[in-house]
Amino acid sequence: MKNIKAIFLDMDGTILHENNKASEYTKQVINQLREQNYKVFLATGRSYSEINQLVPNGFTVDGII
Repeated sequence: MKNIKAIFLDMDGTILHENNKASEYTKQVINQLREQNYKVFLATGRSYSEINQLVPNGFTVDGII
């Protein structure tokens, strides 16, 4: 992953699980990637307020498209 600078993640079917929420583990993995200087973005058609209802507290990404 030397040349990779950014990671884009889809929400539905990728970071959202069967309960339609992102897990604490997913949050931890994203935090680890960001600590390693990767930019992490969500790709979704969901609104910002809807996203906040589906992720754990403290869930942080570099942007949403």
